[in-house]
Amino acid sequence: MLDREFERDAFLSLGGIRTGEEAITFLDGYLDGESKVKLKKISNEMVLVNIANIISVTGPGAVFINSGYNYEKEWIEARCRMAEEESVPADGDSSRYADGQSRLRGLMEGKIMMIGFYHRGPSGDESPVPILEISSSAHVMYGADESYRNCFSDFDAEIEKHGQFRMYIHTAGSLCPVHEDHFLFTPAGV
Repeated sequence: MLDREFERDAFLSLGGIRTGEEAITFLDGYLDGESKVKLKKISNEMVLVNIANIISVTGPGAVFINSGYNYEKEWIEARCRMAEEESVPADGDSSRYADGQSRLRGLMEGKIMMIGFYHRGPSGDESPVPILEISSSAHVMYGADESYRNCFSDFDAEIEKHGQFRMYIHTAGSLCPVHEDHFLFTPAGV
């Protein structure tokens, strides 16, 4: 597993997206119409920069924004039932990466990246900081939906209230180098 600080810096350096404006431009060119509309409700620059860099580096085939509606939960459940996750081939898979940073490129290629916005307690509660969950695993997203409260509509306010957010990044497959890693961010100006 990569060192967390290196990994976070690697996403930022490999993705090359540094500002909210650059993130929005990138996301507008990458996301489908529904995902663009949903993500426009998130205005925190650090959240957008992180999402854009992770998409840029991991190269998913599609991006699904889980804003907490029942139809989205049903879609995630259906993906779990379909057993959509494929194991990463074990035949020398980890040896094909020359260095740590190159291991990050293309991790979600051909997969659907799912992004969820969560809070460990009821929205507005004084409990722990909000969570940005990014995964190509429907099982991980289903678990997040069951374990946490979706606070998509209040995510910016929750970051403002707590002064920080956590980000969990997970890729499906047994040998993926980014497997349930997490970071704590304190956005500038909060």
